[in-house]
Amino acid sequence: MQTIVYSTHLCSQRNSCEKLSCKNYEAVFGNNANKKIGEHLPVDLVIEILCRLPIKSLTVFKCVSKSWNKLISDVCLPRISADICVLNLYRGKYRRLHDSYHFSEKSPELNYVGSIPKDDDDNTRYCQVDCCNGLSLYQAVSVCRYVVVSLATNQCFSIPEPLEVSGQSFAAIVFDPVKSNDYKIVLPCPRIDSPMVDIFSSEYGKWVRHKVPGNWVKHLLVPGSDNPKHRWIKWAKKAVYLNGMLYILTLKKKMCLVQFDLKSATVSAQVIKVPCSGGPSGLIGHSKGVLYYTNYDKKCRLLMWQFDHHNTTGSVWILKYCIRMNDMLGKNQATLPTMKVFDRWPDRLFEPFGIHPFLDIIFLGLQGRVYSYHLESQKCEIVWWPDRCMSWRDDVVYPFSYSYVNVKDFRKPDQLITIMDAIMANVSGDDTIDQRGND
Repeated sequence: MQTIVYSTHLCSQRNSCEKLSCKNYEAVFGNNANKKIGEHLPVDLVIEILCRLPIKSLTVFKCVSKSWNKLISDVCLPRISADICVLNLYRGKYRRLHDSYHFSEKSPELNYVGSIPKDDDDNTRYCQVDCCNGLSLYQAVSVCRYVVVSLATNQCFSIPEPLEVSGQSFAAIVFDPVKSNDYKIVLPCPRIDSPMVDIFSSEYGKWVRHKVPGNWVKHLLVPGSDNPKHRWIKWAKKAVYLNGMLYILTLKKKMCLVQFDLKSATVSAQVIKVPCSGGPSGLIGHSKGVLYYTNYDKKCRLLMWQFDHHNTTGSVWILKYCIRMNDMLGKNQATLPTMKVFDRWPDRLFEPFGIHPFLDIIFLGLQGRVYSYHLESQKCEIVWWPDRCMSWRDDVVYPFSYSYVNVKDFRKPDQLITIMDAIMANVSGDDTIDQRGND
């Protein structure tokens, strides 16, 4: 087996963003993109100019016309979001947010000026428990109550009470701003006899219970209690939402992947075996639209597999990288003083903490510090030293980006949207909207 097996589909962050932009504006405008955007400038140059403007200016320019609104919402804002990567550190059994670090040269524009709401009666305190593509999910400490926050667009939504009130349990938020401005909260129900999943959708503004048959519950359920009321879904080590699928990596001694298909009205689930499932260092993450799983093998090599959803190779897992600690440290002598490993180091020196969503980088933990390892250049460097020491058993680093796409407010009716659609449909000429009002 080779020491490193490079992935041929991985490319630079800029090239990935450019491909994303081209794909999006072709889907929005078709073959007449240049004609609809401008008579004098090509559309790719317009995109480049708009992406260099402040976010507040872009939100104003969305009112110019239908074409500009689509271009900024579907192309520019997702591309700007992809330029910023934030590392969220979740600590403890219930995976509560402890700290954040901006792993980008560009600082994000955060418009959130409010605070997480508190109940005046019981002074409820909220902790962030999950994040997905710019949205953060907060859960009340003492009661089963959730709040969704978008720091980039200054939006905060108090979610209605779930169908079944329980204590601390697993919950995940799923959101894809490129495809829709709707989000969902997934709350599995710990019942062996009748497996179910409660899902809140911002599209409908309510919780809906789905019967999801299968043996997936026993892989997530906390053992040691025969009373169903005392059972709950154990907090997974990592959850990833990608292409309408929610992937949950279990915390059992023998790890596995639980996949929930959320694309259709009928929710389904299946259990997927992972390679090297016996090790405690397993981790999942996504990069450039691909799901990855990483763990140590019996020879103490850090392996990284790509998930083949369509199973085109005869196996759902394709080995992409094999990293040896000796080779890594031998090529990064300048970083050794920060590791304090001296003459001899353990075979499993690092613990995988996260995968960069846009670059060929994996984040590794060592002695309370976070290192970035570039899979192509094989360069390892320290990037973050949190205030408190990290533990690979309980701590998880979630790399994510901010989203500047306005999230749909389920509390408001769609009457305003219907009126605006009617106005847009009656606009003629160069589809410019008259903002002057009635004088």
